Amino acid sequence: MRCSIFSTAGSGIKYFLTLGLSLPMNLLFSPDVAQYLTIARTLAETGHYPPERMMGPPGFPTVIAPFMLLGATPFAALRLFLAACWATSAVLTYLLHRHELGEALGWIAGLFVATSPVLLTLTTIPLNESVFMVIATAALLVMGAWRRRPAAGNWEVAVGGLLAGAAFMVRSTAILLLPVMAITLLWRRDRPIRRRLLWAAIFAACSLGPAGLWRIRQSAYPPGANYMQSWATARPAENTSVTSLALQCERLARFGPLRLEAIKETVLPKELCWRAYHAPLASPTTWLIGGFFVAVALWRAVRHRCPLAAYAILTLLLLAFWPWDEGVRFVAPLIPIFAAYPLWVGLRCWRGQIARHGQSAQHGQNVRHGQSARHGRRFVVATVLGLLAAVHISGLAVVVSRMPAQRDKAIMRLAAMRELADWHNTNTTAEGREDPWLGITPHHHNGKTQLLGAAYLARRPVRVMEADAEECIALSDHPETCVFVHQARADNIAIGAAFIHITTIAEFEVFQQWQDADPPA
Repeated sequence: MRCSIFSTAGSGIKYFLTLGLSLPMNLLFSPDVAQYLTIARTLAETGHYPPERMMGPPGFPTVIAPFMLLGATPFAALRLFLAACWATSAVLTYLLHRHELGEALGWIAGLFVATSPVLLTLTTIPLNESVFMVIATAALLVMGAWRRRPAAGNWEVAVGGLLAGAAFMVRSTAILLLPVMAITLLWRRDRPIRRRLLWAAIFAACSLGPAGLWRIRQSAYPPGANYMQSWATARPAENTSVTSLALQCERLARFGPLRLEAIKETVLPKELCWRAYHAPLASPTTWLIGGFFVAVALWRAVRHRCPLAAYAILTLLLLAFWPWDEGVRFVAPLIPIFAAYPLWVGLRCWRGQIARHGQSAQHGQNVRHGQSARHGRRFVVATVLGLLAAVHISGLAVVVSRMPAQRDKAIMRLAAMRELADWHNTNTTAEGREDPWLGITPHHHNGKTQLLGAAYLARRPVRVMEADAEECIALSDHPETCVFVHQARADNIAIGAAFIHITTIAEFEVFQQWQDADPPA
């Protein structure tokens, strides 16, 4: 059996390496990517984190910091690393479910992860979901070992605690792993209370130790933006003045259905099943598919006391109040758990029919009729699972076919970022290299990403302001010496006497302050 596992794992690694090497080595940029790469580059060059209070945990920049030794844009190496994380998640998914589903269905669950278009898309952008999914799934795997074995050793508890702590240092939502895993340890009533308390102490020390050290580091800097402020107060984009419980109710009504739609996207790829994302099918399919996974998770958490399901429910509940619309990436780390749900439901139906058939035979009922009904239901279950697999594989093929076009777009955007960065490096004096930029772009526009990428390449601080179409902005109200205004908002700018238009670069109008007695000609 062990040889079979290793041979299959080797085949899976070969598949992912072949797929990874055959795909375009492009990476997409985003505001979060610019932040991660900046921190990773600073860590690689200086051995220290940036001398400022950081909003997010440092795990992902720390993991990718060695890649920054290859240059400012080590996209090919990062792409292969993210593909390796995807492959590891597929193998861990099999290991996570094989004891409950069996070897065959466990491999099918891993295959669902290995052919997920969503996870393939995540390999095109260096965000923390891929790394977090590996660490969190490994922590859940260790937690499953605690439940199956008569007694967990202290070293197993320590490994689980270290994995949970590492997951929390990569992504803050991993804080939900801590109570779920701690309760799993304390629930072992077959062990003496003294042993369970010792396990809890080891787990707490290993899981909370890194977070405590990071908290000490953060407290050395002045208070700044943090996640607690995002929970307690409304963002400007939410366009609401309510607070407290009313704010959370509004968020649940707005962002809760978005999380259900994200679950739907893990099953029905947007690139293939686009009709399911437009009226009149959008809302019914969201509630049907998303509701199915939530209902199965609730059933398993309550009826079977399954810690995996409890963790999934708590994560979805937390995300339902998180005031950002980031699409499917928020629920992507739950794919290794959700991949088993259709298989689990199908297996339950299958076993239920076998049991009912046995009861019918004992009571002398029509055996042939029972066999016919049983085979019919088996056929339905197999057909549904086959359709899901076909949709996944077809969606994967569609995503792969579109990647060359995405690569060309990514190359064009990177060229625009380099053009902006090169201009700034050429036209900025040594004394002004620490002066921040001001960028003015439309809301939810790629221009923001271009400015952040250019600032990363030029090693300049930048402040991007997103302006409405009707909003008029006076440059004289801002202290920055260099202002980049996207052409879509150039008509809304009051230049003022202190600024002069310099040039146009990559769809941006560039303005600079003049310091002489008379403005330049």
